[in-house]
This record gives sequence, C-alpha cells and structure tokens, in this order.
Amino acid sequence: MKARRFIVSIFLFGIILFATSSSEARSTTMATSTPAAVFLADGHELSYYLGAYYYPWYFDDFHGRQYLREHLIPPQEPMLGEYNDRDEDVIRQHLDWSRYAGIEFWATSWWGPGEREDVTTLNYILQHPDLSDFKIAVHYETTGRTNNFTDYSNLGPDITYLAENYFGHPNYLRIDGKPVLFIYLTRALSWWGTLQSSLDTIRSAAAGAGYSLFIVGDQVFGGPPDVPGDIALLDGITNYDIYGSMGVNGYATQTSVDAYYTDQAGWKALAHSVDVAFIPAVTPGFNDKGVRDGHTPLSRKLASDQEFGSLFSAMIRRAKEHADVAVGRMIMVTSWNEWHEDTQIEPIRTAPATSLDDSETGNAYTNDLSYEGYGERYLQILRDVVNEPPLMLHGTPADQAIHLSWVVNTTLPVTSTWQIAYEGPEGDQPSPITGIFSPTSAYTLTGLTNLAWYTVTLNAMLDSTPFLTDTVRVMPADCIVYLPLLLRDN
Repeated sequence: MKARRFIVSIFLFGIILFATSSSEARSTTMATSTPAAVFLADGHELSYYLGAYYYPWYFDDFHGRQYLREHLIPPQEPMLGEYNDRDEDVIRQHLDWSRYAGIEFWATSWWGPGEREDVTTLNYILQHPDLSDFKIAVHYETTGRTNNFTDYSNLGPDITYLAENYFGHPNYLRIDGKPVLFIYLTRALSWWGTLQSSLDTIRSAAAGAGYSLFIVGDQVFGGPPDVPGDIALLDGITNYDIYGSMGVNGYATQTSVDAYYTDQAGWKALAHSVDVAFIPAVTPGFNDKGVRDGHTPLSRKLASDQEFGSLFSAMIRRAKEHADVAVGRMIMVTSWNEWHEDTQIEPIRTAPATSLDDSETGNAYTNDLSYEGYGERYLQILRDVVNEPPLMLHGTPADQAIHLSWVVNTTLPVTSTWQIAYEGPEGDQPSPITGIFSPTSAYTLTGLTNLAWYTVTLNAMLDSTPFLTDTVRVMPADCIVYLPLLLRDN
C-alpha cells in the first residue's frame, strides 16, 4: 500500500515531545458532521433548513435550450449533459448532489395539471425509489395560471388537483403539519389588488379537500414598506427574484450585498409584527440573455478581483443571520437548475473561464463578464459556508506568548466588544481582558509560562452577555519545530 504523508506541528524541548491533536487543542463553535449545524455561545445547535427552486421542465428537449452557457466559446453544458429530467439516473444524481450540499427539499415549478412540470414531478420525482426522506413542495407559477393576472378561474381547480395528487404524499413538505405552497409573485397580486381574493379561493379549495395550507408568498422585493399590509395574509414571505430586488448588475460588491440584507431585515421585522415567518434567499448570479433580450448580467464574482462563487458565499453568510427559527431557519436557493437565467447551482462540466460568446460581437451574451465551467463548486460552497462557524479563533504559540487571531463570518452589532479569558499561569494581562472593540481581530497574550497549557476563550459581548464564543488550547514555547509524520497503511 502507498504511504500517506501528513505535516504535523510538534513542540520540541530537548528530548521531550508534545504533540497536539485537533480534539485536544480545540473546543469551538465548529460545525458537526451534519451538513448544516453550528453552535452559539450558549451551546445550542444552530441548524438550517435548505431548499432550492427546482425546474422539472427539461424533458426530452432541454426546454428548448436557450441558455447562456450554450453560447459560450467553448460551450459549457451541465455535467449530465442536456438531460431528460424524467430519467431515473438524472433524478438520482440530482438527489445525491442536493443531499451533499445540505439541501433537504425542492420547491418544484408547477404550471398546471398535465403540463410537463406536473408530469415530471408527480410521476417521476415523487415516485423515485431514492427519494427517501427528501421533501417536495409546489412552486405555483401565478403568471402562467392567471394569464398574467387577468384570469383567476384556475385557482380553485388547481388547488383541488394539488390536494388530490400532492398534499397527501408522504414526501410533501409540511410546516406545523400543513402542506407548504410556494406562490410566485404574490407581490404582483398585491399590486393588482387581488391577493386577498386569490388566497381566499386557494384556502377555501384546500379546506374543501381537508387541508389547511402554509402559504409562502414571493412578497419581498426591494426595500420594505412602512406597514405590513398584505404580508398579514400569508404564512411566510420570501424573495425569489434576488437579482431584481438588489437592483445591481456587473459586480455586486459587498456593499450591495450588505444593503440587500439590511432591507431583508426590515422585511423580516414587518413579517414578525404580524406573526408571519420570513425566509431569506440566496443566488449565485444572474444572466438571462440566452432566453430573452435580457437584463444586464450579475457576475458570480463579488468583485472583479475575487474568485468565482464569492457572491454566493457572501449571500449565504448574510442570509444565515436572518434565518427564522419559526420555520426551522429555512433558507431558499434561487435556483437548483434554472439554466435560462443562469441562477443554477447544479454542477457543470469543468472548463476554463471565458468571456467570449458566439454572438456577432463576441460579447452580447456575456457583457464581457467571465464564466467558468465550475464543476461542483456551488454545492461545495453551500455545504461549507452553511456549516461555517460564525466565529473562528486561532492561537499560535510563541516564547512566553500566544498570538491570537480570529475570523468573524457574520455581522456584529456596532456596540459589541470582545472579551478574552484564559486558564493557566497568569501572564502580563489578568484574565478576563474586556472592552476590546469589535473591529479588532487579533491580540497577543504576553508574559506567559512556557511549557504550560493555556485554554483561551474569546467571547463576542453585547453589554455583559456573550453571544458568540470559541476556544483554543495552546502551549507557549521558545522553540517550535515542524516535522513530517509518515503514516503507512497496514
């Protein structure tokens, strides 16, 4: 068998060796092995419930193609090719990938009884042998079912059909025992003055079939209004069109991401004021030029000098702050596989980045933005960043000192401060050290005793209460040697 090589750090003092293992040296807010769990200062687990908007409309023609990636030079196809989404192996792979990323349900686009999305979801996805405990919810496409908000006659019959064919299925998503129905563009229904009557029809049809629904409305867009208004008619609210709501294109920048989630906090407060749940959302980018004249694209990079996926990472970190315990800290991803608008996180065949397309100008589709064949990048980002602890403390040993540094993966209140406490022989700074202003991200403990273990705890404090914490165990030393350790398989 081949030997496996690892590099480990070992403290060397004469003939005495001290090796630290990760289990000895660190007690932290790090994630558990479950795909979506971190811990807060009080030790309580903070888990998230991830869903993704899923489009079961590709069938045998890949929904007419018309997507950005087919126009790139060279083209970038889905990792599964231009697939038939009724193929059992395709569904199985989508489920496997979703589970790896921590996604636990799909909200599947639904355009009416007998339409291709209905047939695929009802006869293929919900019947799939590997569905197991994975959940499905209907994402009701109001534009198609109301003829662009001019004819509401389908609402009652549609809900009766869904009740007969979906709501009772053991894999249908429920909150508080109620089947969950996502409704697209409820904000447009509000604008037309028809949300109340539409919801009355929907709830009445569901009740006639024996169901009380949990309705999540696509009500959030732009800045929050002054009063809750129609929010009170819904059970939960969310934002599907993140691109339009942000109102930026090109490179979003962290400033625009922060501004967007500041608005989301306002929407959440309004929802809570009328006992309605709030569901934050994230997206990797946007480019719909393959399917329509199109808007100015939004890059998948946060800034031109940042890496692909940096926008998605930044959004997930901020969305986590606004996840609502009332709905299991649900976060929605726009989208799993909406290839026409290039919001998909579904894996793509790996390929070098390109900004060249097959238009006459060579950039009509890309707007000179660069696109990579990203492989499974966005699954990994979702898995890693959702699991990412809000606070990570690092300690580096030195002669009679410990150099501390930390990374914060959340937004701290402006009035928060840091507190550092340590256990071990007293040094120059008595424990605890308080009143360190929150922009600080490093500190050095001095006057410590070499060869003595120190347990160091960092707390983020609001007034006198810790709300984030992390702990490391470090031994100061006057000599540190890094030695290779060779392990052989038996």
